[in-house]
This record gives sequence, structure tokens and C-alpha cells, in this order.
Amino acid sequence: MAVSKYFKHVTAKNEQSLIDDLTRETIFQRGLDLYYIPRTNSVDGFDYLFGEDPENKFDNAVLMEFYCENVSTGFDGSAAIGRFALELGDIATFLVSVTRFSDEVTSKYHEIIRPREGDLIVFKTDPSEPMDIFEITFTEKETPFYQIGKSNVFRMETERFNYSYETMETGVEELDISEPIEQENQYQDNEPIQSEGDNFVNFDESDPFSDGDY
Repeated sequence: MAVSKYFKHVTAKNEQSLIDDLTRETIFQRGLDLYYIPRTNSVDGFDYLFGEDPENKFDNAVLMEFYCENVSTGFDGSAAIGRFALELGDIATFLVSVTRFSDEVTSKYHEIIRPREGDLIVFKTDPSEPMDIFEITFTEKETPFYQIGKSNVFRMETERFNYSYETMETGVEELDISEPIEQENQYQDNEPIQSEGDNFVNFDESDPFSDGDY
């Protein structure tokens, strides 16, 4: 037996519009003004071996309202086994209205139809505190699962951004000051480690591993 044709709960445009309006109003009231920064890849710089673009940069920023669903500092059981070690990174989940994202982002950058993995969200609510930058790792567009036949929010899973000397030229002064990030993630000099290693390891071509003890 088919469902009743008199109750069009997945195609009713007026109800879909109502839910969309309520969603946007809730984020307006309970959300935060955060910067969404899309990642710009170079034309020929993508490295298919490592799956990344070493020359990517961030040259645009859009201020809009997000709802912060949760934030975890990594000490509450959210640790994960990473590629090389146990990772205790800060993670956060944000929500944004599909309609508002289309109005503020897609209308300006037509190729961005949803929050993309690799793009950034800048979290800063206290002017006296440094800004927190989160990188989008996954965007879910089906939660809640097509409420009355339409999806109204993008749900973004993010983790703290690991700076790798990307270029920040968004035109927003407080975002383009990358010196604190560079100092925190600056290149470490390996010369002391190399000097110490030379005292007990001899990497001769004829015997690169056993140091004569073979």
C-alpha cells in the first residue's frame, strides 16, 4: 500500500521554507560570527603522490554566522591514532545554513557550492586571545536526513589547523598577520641533532648501518 497522496510532507514548499527560516533564525541568535577561508590551489602545483598542493594559499575570507555544536580539546577521550603517533588534536563541529552559505559564499565564488575539505574556519570570540584556526576535514550535508524532503544545514567536522607555511593574503588585517603562527610552527634547526649523531654513528657508503660492527 502506498503512502497517502493527501499528505505531501516531503514536497511541501511552504513547510520547507518555514524550517529553513527557523534554522537561519536559530543560528542568528545562538551562533558566532566566524571567518570562512577557502583554500586556493595553484594551477600546476598539485602533488598527486602526497595528495596535496604545496603551493596552496588563502586569499579570500567571508565573515558569516556559524553555530558551534561542540569543541573537544583531545583530553576527553577523543584521541586518535594518526599516521605516525597518538594524536591529541583539538577538534570542533560547526553548523551553517545552506541558504546563508549560498548567499554569502557561492554567490561570490561559484565553484564553492558547499564548505570544502581543506578550507579554514577562524574561531575568535575574545579580542584579547589569539585566534584559533580549524581546518575542515569532512562536510556532512545530510544531517538531519532530508527533514521534510530538504537539507537545511551543512555540518562541518574540523580539527586544529597545522600551519605549513601557506600564504595568508585574505585582505583582512587580523587574519593576514601570520607571524604568531609562523613562530609557533617555525622550522627547527637540526644541526645540534646531526652533530650529536656524528659522535656515535658513521654513515659510510661501505657500511651505512652497523658502524663497523658487522
